[in-house]
Amino acid sequence: MTGSPDGDTSPAGGPAEPHSRERLGGRAAAAIFLGALLVRAIILADLSAHDPWFASPVGDERANVEDARRLLRDGFRIDEPYRAPPLYSHLLSIPLALSPGEPSDPRAMRGLAWAMKGAQALLDAGTALLIAALALRLAGRRAAYWAGAIHAVAFLPVFASAQLLDTTVATFLAVLSLRLALGATEERTAGAWVVAGTAAGLAALSRESLLLSVPVLALAPWTIPGDRGDRLRSAALLIAGAATVILPATFANHRLGGDRVLIATGAGLEFRVGNRPGGGFGADGLTRATEGPARRALQRETAHLERPSERSAHHASIARREIAAHPLRFLGRIATKAHALLHTFDVPDHKDIAEQRERSWPLRLLPGRSGVVIPLALVGIIFSRSLLRRRALLLLFLAAQSAATVAFIVSASARTPLVALAAIPAGAVLAELSAHSTAPRRRTLLGGSALLCALLLAADPHGWRERFRGAASDPVALGAALEGAGEIEGARRWYLRALEIDPGHADALTRLGRLAIAAGEIAEAERLFRAAVAADPAYAPGWDALGITLRIFTERAEEAAECFERAAAADPRSASPRASLGQMHEDAGRLAAARPLYETARRLEPGTPLYGLLEARLLWKLHRPDDARSLLAIVEQNALRELDPQERKLRKEILEDLELWPEGPPAVQAPQDPAAGGN
Repeated sequence: MTGSPDGDTSPAGGPAEPHSRERLGGRAAAAIFLGALLVRAIILADLSAHDPWFASPVGDERANVEDARRLLRDGFRIDEPYRAPPLYSHLLSIPLALSPGEPSDPRAMRGLAWAMKGAQALLDAGTALLIAALALRLAGRRAAYWAGAIHAVAFLPVFASAQLLDTTVATFLAVLSLRLALGATEERTAGAWVVAGTAAGLAALSRESLLLSVPVLALAPWTIPGDRGDRLRSAALLIAGAATVILPATFANHRLGGDRVLIATGAGLEFRVGNRPGGGFGADGLTRATEGPARRALQRETAHLERPSERSAHHASIARREIAAHPLRFLGRIATKAHALLHTFDVPDHKDIAEQRERSWPLRLLPGRSGVVIPLALVGIIFSRSLLRRRALLLLFLAAQSAATVAFIVSASARTPLVALAAIPAGAVLAELSAHSTAPRRRTLLGGSALLCALLLAADPHGWRERFRGAASDPVALGAALEGAGEIEGARRWYLRALEIDPGHADALTRLGRLAIAAGEIAEAERLFRAAVAADPAYAPGWDALGITLRIFTERAEEAAECFERAAAADPRSASPRASLGQMHEDAGRLAAARPLYETARRLEPGTPLYGLLEARLLWKLHRPDDARSLLAIVEQNALRELDPQERKLRKEILEDLELWPEGPPAVQAPQDPAAGGN
């Protein structure tokens, strides 16, 4: 192989060693950054218009938003160790704090989604630039252009940047830490090693599996000439930089959360889910346990343990015992997960990727998921000796992250940082194939190898493509967002999908029952509600929905009251069953008994107008019109949303009554219609 005109290869047959300060150039860097940003901006604009989940967080997205809200509410103090690595929730709290309106206001949520996803689009465009800079150092200028372009249009990074997940931040920090570590091997200054370690520590604070990158990057000094003492000092400085940002989280977990946890407590449960026996959704090593009874059953196993670290260790211990008892089965599972990691099909995570693509024409135009990047990257790794220089650190980083991913759960979000870094060897292959100086035989060898890898990795002996059609870790949340957007049949499909995964999913049964109520199928709704509480006797919404059905549609008051009491006992924070019991007392003329129930419901959910309106009506009936008027004003002030038709009707009736009988109802007035103002 001869040297190419642009200096990408050397006469000796390997990649040329450019000057360590070689840069992309302003125009090339701007083209890569702006091109990647434009792709992500188009995707965001399209999803904001057509994606019902754009501003409706589901699964891990919802957990991240709730964590950020909790941080803001509690002044960034924690009362238990971090559930997940804390960096993303802290970053998410910034636009959340700046968002106008209440957190429950859909407009505020849409503003938050745009702010955070827009920032992630900028960050991921920066990742494309970092990847190009890395490829420039490792494979030359032409490879840098190809690598940056690959990341700019690769499906998984683009898709991830449009989610409220830590994926984009973790990917950026992973690539940045590798870039800084390589830079430190050239600068060889104490500051450069500390900065590289700091980036690696921040990566671990965004995704715990990236903690493994710290010892890997600490090997960087051994990839350059130097004596043992200098290498040890450089490695120590890198580790110290990482510790500087990790230890504050550890201190918060210990001092404020009362537990000894390095970063977060979720690893034990994730390790168990990724390695437990079984082959169904959430127990196949490829997908997270679906929200609902199955996951709650795992969590109930450790309910008796006081400390989160003990609960995490319990799950990890069970997984290790199962592995020790069946080592061959474990090795088979590891092989399956390794195949899934390299497979051209992306296993879904919190959303169904296929449905997302169907809803967005720009997503459909992007290269097919990992199918383009992975085979090319694998060929680049196989031929790395002639395609990449100083490849040791990159290959070690890829190997360590691959091992960390396979050890836990292989899913789309877990693969994204690997796909990003895989753009570098993939870009090196494309650079070689596109170079005029490449010998025809070598071009045939590389092209044929890439085609063979693509065919092998596209093979689907496990039937993943069909098995994961319509799969997501929280199908009920996806259905609820569709229901809120008026897509009832789409919502029903996701609720039924939840029941396919877990026939005892009480939430899915209850939501299907509510759809049956809306369709006038009262008997079917009652059957579904009874199935929900039979599947999970502690599921308060199921008891509440059953009680409302019995009270309003079948007029079985005594049985309805028992259901409301079961719901209130199951969830002391639930307002709806208390309000329903209050209505039953009010309908029976027991006004004094209804008052404390309405007060409790309003206190539990001050932003829900219905409970304040019911109490205001009761105050009027108790001949306290001034208190009723004051409460109406409070309801309007505290409401986090517009009144629904039922609430508007109830408010109008109260105002009319106050105007007609300013001092309260006449003594002979009959009770209100039991259905009026009901749930």
